[in-house]
Amino acid sequence: MTARHLTLLAPGLRPHVDCGALPERLPALEILLSRADYRRSGQTGLEARLFALFDVPTEAGQDLPVASVTYTADTGRPPAGACLRADPVHLVPDRDQLVLLDSAALALQAAESQRLIAELNAVYAEDGWRFEAPCPQRWYLHLPEMPRLRTQSLADVSGQPIGRQLPRGEQGKAWHGIMNEIQMLLHTSSVNLQREANGQLTVSSLWFWGGGAVPSLASQRWTQVLSSEPVAAGLARLGGVAHGPLPETAQQWLSQAEQTGEHLLVLTHLDTALKQQGGEAWWVALQDFERQWVVPLLTALRSKQIDSLQLDDGAGAVYQLTRRSLRRWWRRRVSLAQS
Repeated sequence: MTARHLTLLAPGLRPHVDCGALPERLPALEILLSRADYRRSGQTGLEARLFALFDVPTEAGQDLPVASVTYTADTGRPPAGACLRADPVHLVPDRDQLVLLDSAALALQAAESQRLIAELNAVYAEDGWRFEAPCPQRWYLHLPEMPRLRTQSLADVSGQPIGRQLPRGEQGKAWHGIMNEIQMLLHTSSVNLQREANGQLTVSSLWFWGGGAVPSLASQRWTQVLSSEPVAAGLARLGGVAHGPLPETAQQWLSQAEQTGEHLLVLTHLDTALKQQGGEAWWVALQDFERQWVVPLLTALRSKQIDSLQLDDGAGAVYQLTRRSLRRWWRRRVSLAQS
C-alpha cells in the first residue's frame, strides 16, 4: 500500500525577535526536534520556501512572482498580463524615517477598498494601469508591461523603516516618484479623511512588490495542499493540486485525510500571533501547536496512520521524522531554543 507522508510548514516556529526564555517545556515538540533527521533547506521566508516546495524554478536576482500566484488564489484565474502586488499600508513617522504597517493593522472594509481603487483608477487609467482589490488586504496593479524593478516582500518590510527597502533596479527611482504621487492622492481621499475622523489608521501609501511571469508547474509532488495562505493556495491551483482550508487540528485532518501520497499543510498562526500581538500571544499559539498538532501527529506516526512527518520552520530548518527515527530514545531532549 502506498505510504502517506505529511509536511508541516510552520513559519514563526522560531521567532526572528527575542521572545525571552520559554516559561514551560514542550515535551512532544522536543521529542520531534531531537529525534528527527535535520537538514538546512537553503531558503528563508514563507514565499521562498513555498516556491521551493512546489519545485518552481526561480532566478537569482529576480523577484519571486508572488503577485501572479496570489492573484490566482484570490480570483481563481492567473492575471492576463503584467501584475504587481500594490498592497495598502500605513506609514508611521519615526524621527527621520517612515515605518511601514501592513494591511493587517488597517482592518479595511471591502467598500473602502473599492472606493480607493476607483479613485486610483480615475487617475492612472490613461497610462494603461488598472488597480484591483479582489480582497481588502491584497491589492494588485495590472500594467501594459512589467517594470524593471527589484522589490522587497511586504512581510520583510512590515514593522520596519522603508528607506532602504524601496524598489530598486533600472526603474527604481522612477517608482519612488510614483509612490510619492500616490501618497499625495491618498492623503486627500474621502475614505482616508473619514477614517482619520473615526480615529482609524489611514491608507497612506501602497507597497509594490512581487512582479514576474506566472510560474509554470510542470510536475507536482503534492497529493493535497491545505492552507488559508494565498501563496500556497495559488501554487496549488496553478499546479492542479487538490487544495482547501487548513483544518483546526491534526486530529481533524487525520479523520478526513484518507488519501495516500504527500500532503502539505501550511500553519501560519504562530507567525501571525507574533507579528500582530507579540511574544505572549506567540507563546500561547506555540502551546496550541504542541497540543493540537505535534502530540496527535506523533501518535499517528507511532500507530502507522502516517508514515513520515516533516516539520519545516520556513527559516531554513527542516526536521524529518519516521517511525524508525522516533525510536531514538537515547537522544537527549532539547528545548526549541537549543535545537
